[in-house]
Amino acid sequence: MLSKFITVMQNHIGRDLGIRGEDLADALNTTTRELRTLTDLVIDEGILLCSHPSYGYWIALNAEELEATCQFHRSRALHELAKEAKLRKIGLADLLGQLHLRT
Repeated sequence: MLSKFITVMQNHIGRDLGIRGEDLADALNTTTRELRTLTDLVIDEGILLCSHPSYGYWIALNAEELEATCQFHRSRALHELAKEAKLRKIGLADLLGQLHLRT
């Protein structure tokens, strides 16, 4: 499946050629849930796979696209951590400090 993923993505290098998750799942004959697992494996293999809800999935064309993707994921992660902090009724800094101690 990994080789098929890479083959399909050869046509999606650069953000402007991104492919929607649903379309990529169809091309790979899989579900969007399984696609998320597969994308993790692809990234683990060192492929610079980018994603964004507005553009879909694509392989980074340059350092700027990769950096924008990393910033997007960092922003989402911090947003989720901020929600956790609110649920726990503690400050985000305290939560991040606790997470730091656990690692």
